[in-house]
Amino acid sequence: MILKALKTNKLLTINYQNNGFVQTVKGYIQNLNLLEQTLLLKDENQHVRSLRLSSIKNIY
Repeated sequence: MILKALKTNKLLTINYQNNGFVQTVKGYIQNLNLLEQTLLLKDENQHVRSLRLSSIKNIY
């Protein structure tokens, strides 16, 4: 279900858990690495964030 949402090339809102807190980020998918199970996301300010797939709670 999560992988299906990551295939799109549109602005996504992702809720993820970081240090016990749920955080939200909006951005575009840059890279999806299934071997390392990481996601590179470029946010609205052009900063690239690395997220672990296991930390993702919701994708809108």
